[in-house]
Amino acid sequence: MYVSAAARACGTSWGPRPKSTWAGYITWHLRSPSQIGGDIMLRNLPRLSLLLALGIVSAFCSIVVPTLAGCWINELNSMANIMMNEDGTLTGTYKSAVSSVRQQVEGDLIGFQVDIEQPTFGFVVKWTSDSVRGSVTVWTGQMFVINGNDTLMSMWLLRSNSPVDSNWGATRTGTDTFVRC
Repeated sequence: MYVSAAARACGTSWGPRPKSTWAGYITWHLRSPSQIGGDIMLRNLPRLSLLLALGIVSAFCSIVVPTLAGCWINELNSMANIMMNEDGTLTGTYKSAVSSVRQQVEGDLIGFQVDIEQPTFGFVVKWTSDSVRGSVTVWTGQMFVINGNDTLMSMWLLRSNSPVDSNWGATRTGTDTFVRC
């Protein structure tokens, strides 16, 4: 059976469909490539025009995936500025409004986003401010839409540089909720 380029792009093969579906309004007749080049014949063109005008047909092929790119602020007013590359890698900066040294600290951010409807993510911040140099924090979580707002729900681990006899207390854990700035 011939499959059109449009059908391949959508990840579907368009063939005869039962009359009980949306495609019952449109009869697809697919010919093999050896039979006049695999033409697609449509009946009931006015209904197809209506579907196209409403954008319903294109919705079968497109899913908008939210992105972590942008400015995010958490409940303690710490701010992440994130850029996302085409392959899902994240880069950016993080400014923490709270720290053990009681001043704002900054760090470089790198991570990954998994492109699904409610993306999961993970990123690491290597702290660059002199007062916390040698510490790293990792976040992992998922993006949700809560009350119409993009929201990142995450857990974090902060590892501070410490001597071996202070190893037990050198890792802290917690949760953060971020919303767009």
